Amino acid sequence: MGEYFYLDLDSLATVAQGKSIGPMGVEQILVAIDELTAALEDRPDLIHFFWDLTEAELNLSTDEISRIVTYAQNTTRRREGGRSVYLVSNELSYGIMRMYQAFRARNHDNTGVFMDRDEAMQWLLEGGAIGSIQDQMN
Repeated sequence: MGEYFYLDLDSLATVAQGKSIGPMGVEQILVAIDELTAALEDRPDLIHFFWDLTEAELNLSTDEISRIVTYAQNTTRRREGGRSVYLVSNELSYGIMRMYQAFRARNHDNTGVFMDRDEAMQWLLEGGAIGSIQDQMN
């Protein structure tokens, strides 16, 4: 995986996990989408996604967010019933990811943005993720 993110596809039942570290611009995010898409190609069982952005530095414009959403929608497979959770640690990242969430909602994508890990995990569990994943992620 890239130097600025990693993926864990094996530890959480139907949930793929990702974590970003440091500055994340458009190009880094597009590479992460490509690598995630390739990694999930043979894993149709992974329908939920938990992306930890608590150590990432996001600074994206509205146009860049729109570009990322369009790219993701044209690149990734549809995950029926899947939820995507983004955990952030500051107000700027929260605002950026809420804009991302609003763009994704136009296509009925089920995306949640949280600053609290427990709330994020609860929302993901309500979406049908199997097992006691909160204990595994801490």
